[in-house]
Amino acid sequence: GCVRPLACGQESTQRVTSVKTTILARSRGQGGRMPRVLIIDDHPIVRMGLRAMLEQTRAFEVCGEAGSTAEALRLLAAEQPDLTLLDLMLGGRDGPDFVAECLRVHPKTRVLVLSQHDEALYAERVLKAGARGYLMKGEEMDSVVQALEAVLRGEIVVSPRMNARILAHRFHRATEQRYACLTNREMQIFLLIGASRSTGAIASELCLSPKTIGAHRENIKTKLGLDSAAALEREALLYVERL
Repeated sequence: GCVRPLACGQESTQRVTSVKTTILARSRGQGGRMPRVLIIDDHPIVRMGLRAMLEQTRAFEVCGEAGSTAEALRLLAAEQPDLTLLDLMLGGRDGPDFVAECLRVHPKTRVLVLSQHDEALYAERVLKAGARGYLMKGEEMDSVVQALEAVLRGEIVVSPRMNARILAHRFHRATEQRYACLTNREMQIFLLIGASRSTGAIASELCLSPKTIGAHRENIKTKLGLDSAAALEREALLYVERL
């Protein structure tokens, strides 16, 4: 599908709600059956708000909620949702890897990632892992509904800024090839190093030990041919500045 930037202006809740059932029933072509949505987020209040918003539209059926990776994978297999709303950092799990795992369990679901983390750091890897869209949690609820509609039509949903970045990368692949050797976890840590996070801060954010982060740093240095911690930090900083 095409890449669809989110619109800057949003429709009112009343107008969005009034057209949902017709649009989505037509898009599914399954006798008007509402698309089934699984909500995956480790914050109960966030899940409650998303459920209330989706149920208000009368165009989506929330088939389950999960607050952990194990529960999410169980519900994906059991409920076979059409759409999955997924928090990027669920219990410290690496986002792209977990997206890929969800799709191995239920390949037909369309994943829309919701995150409080800057899309410049994570969105492209998440999309490469198979997600159909990336949305910041600060967006209006109407944006979530519109994004779900677009994903259901087969489109990929990102912000205008991210759309421009993806297009630019199509013409500048050499830089990205240098980092293709890094695993998703290593790239995640590389980006956090570039954001000037200490080893302790990274360990806390990812729910890992400082020793594990140190081992990842050494692997990154080896793969990129860097001879010191200072060289790693300098390259990571320059990479993040280019995002």
